[in-house]
Amino acid sequence: MKMKKLLFLFLFLGLEVTLFAQAKAPSMKGYWYCVETAQMFVIQTDKDDTVQGRGASYSAGNGKFIEMQIMTQTPKLTESGENVYFMKLYDRKKPNTVYDLTCEYFLQQPIISVTTTGKRDKISYFYRLDNMTAKTPVN
Repeated sequence: MKMKKLLFLFLFLGLEVTLFAQAKAPSMKGYWYCVETAQMFVIQTDKDDTVQGRGASYSAGNGKFIEMQIMTQTPKLTESGENVYFMKLYDRKKPNTVYDLTCEYFLQQPIISVTTTGKRDKISYFYRLDNMTAKTPVN
């Protein structure tokens, strides 16, 4: 009897892991804040979770928002099999600085990891304002 229960438990856990791994990439919609730098992204999406037109704004922590130009956006599958959403943005006044945003799950909560041109080894983590209790990932 114990063997049947263990078998059922392993099958259930395997199914849960498989379903979570096959989940679609997290949505970028919302107000995203970086605790370390006080930077913020505001991202609006359409019903299909794509960011259109004026859908992305950025603040360097000074309270002034600028509209960002979208270069590319796409859902991706990482080498580890995780679904993420990737987007490249830039400011029209500073076209040489490109922001790479990757929306992924960390501890079952969506976060955005951001790198910029010239500083690709420095990753900033942005959390939705309604989810500021998440812990910072370790590089």
